[in-house]
Parts: sequence; C-alpha cells; structure tokens
Amino acid sequence: MLKREVAKRVFAREFEACRELDKSSRSDSEGADSKSPNLLISPLGLVLNRIFVVGVITELDNIGTQSEMWKARIVDPTGAFTVYAGQYQPEASTFFSTVKVPAFVALTGKARIYEPEPGSVFVSIRAEEANVVDEEVRNRWVVDTAEQTIERLEVFSDALDSGYRGEKLLEYLLEKEISPELAEGISLALDRERAPQDFLKILKSSVREGLKTLDFESESSAR
Repeated sequence: MLKREVAKRVFAREFEACRELDKSSRSDSEGADSKSPNLLISPLGLVLNRIFVVGVITELDNIGTQSEMWKARIVDPTGAFTVYAGQYQPEASTFFSTVKVPAFVALTGKARIYEPEPGSVFVSIRAEEANVVDEEVRNRWVVDTAEQTIERLEVFSDALDSGYRGEKLLEYLLEKEISPELAEGISLALDRERAPQDFLKILKSSVREGLKTLDFESESSAR
C-alpha cells in the first residue's frame, strides 16, 4: 500500500522528528522483505523514503578520510537538514565539491536514520542530486510544502477528534477519501505517539512562522 519512490516535500521540523517505520507494521506486500527500503514515519503519519528539499546551504565540510564524504547543512524556515554525499552519490558529491556557500539549493535524496543508542536518534538525507536555484524557487517550495503540510495537519486533527484507532481509524479515513498511504501512516503514527497533540501544535506554529520569513517583495522588485 505504501509507495516508496516518490520524493516528498517536508519541512525540517517534521523531518527531524521522524523515526524508522518497523517493516512488520507495513501492510504492503514487501513489508516483510529484508531487501525492501527502510521507511521513516513522522509523528503526523507522513511516510518517507525519498525526499525533495529546497533551502540555503549554510555549512559544507569534507569529512572523508580515504575518499570524499561531504556533509552539508541546508536550512529551511523551520530548521535544518543534515545531508551527506560520498563516492556512491557521484552527482551530488561533484556538486558539493564546487558549490559556494551560502547558496539556495534544491536537493533530492533518501531519508536515513541512525540510532547509536536508545533515545539518541540522528535523521539525515543521503543526497542523490542537487542544483543551485534562486530565491523564487525556494519560496515556491516553502509555499507548496506549507500547503501540503497544512492539508495533512487538518486530516490528522480530524483523525484525533474521531476517537478511532487502528483498523477503525483506517476505515474512517478511507471513507473520507484520504489516500491509502496517508490513512495508514496516520493510523500507525497514532498507535506509537504518546502526545500527538503537542507535535501538532509545534508544527503548526513552525509552518506559520516559516511563511512569515518569505520575502516576496524582493522577488517582485527583481522582475
């Protein structure tokens, strides 16, 4: 049921709160397959494999010892993404070796999670490709991502208010013509989150404050 290869838009604030989705909890036919890709799930039910982000690259370091391994920090209005690219990501690695900091960049990659010990979780992106863009492209990404996030927030709020959980909630959301992937994601998220209302409020505030940072006036004057 859960799609894997669509590169999704998500703000850093929600991305950094993602955790690994246990393969045994998936309803898709490949969920139990050890070769199936690792998926992440946010506190609000967004399921991620690949991700598309646009922001400002503010830090860049070659942390490799025997070969190049780039570590970058890409900032959006809600927070920052940690991004890596090495020898197995040649296009992204070449890009990072030449890009000048700071710059607006658009990047596609795979979501990764590392948990060295219980309670210590690091979420990052393994870059596939990246390009320099302008402020208008960044602003459009912020607006589009905000719209998609707000739509999911509304669905999630409705799911909370319904009082349903598990299969009952899944049926409820599907009857309201919510996509099967989001319906399942929300159902799984509510089963594992202890205080979903708290993160709901945090993300709403982050999106609202993030939209306030956009400088549309400078775009208009540049045209």
